[in-house]
Amino acid sequence: KEEGLICFSSPFDKTAVDFLEDLNVPAYKIASFEITDIPLIEYTASKGKPIIISTGIAEEADVELALEACRRMGNNDIALLKCTSSYPAPIEE
Repeated sequence: KEEGLICFSSPFDKTAVDFLEDLNVPAYKIASFEITDIPLIEYTASKGKPIIISTGIAEEADVELALEACRRMGNNDIALLKCTSSYPAPIEE
């Protein structure tokens, strides 16, 4: 905080969301591996904080479902990350 950095985390279950809420994080990041965990996304979105969604391993339909889940919970403060989930990434990616 002294350096002006904003710290947040990627919860992997509802317990982690609750833990992060106790820490009063200002935002959440949904890892690409969790993009199909709609109950987790809904629970996270219900907290009313900005959500960053990583799309590394997602199909377009997965992204749409995740966005719909956030919006269904009244959360429209969403950012998408276009990530490459292969390491090292091929030159064409």
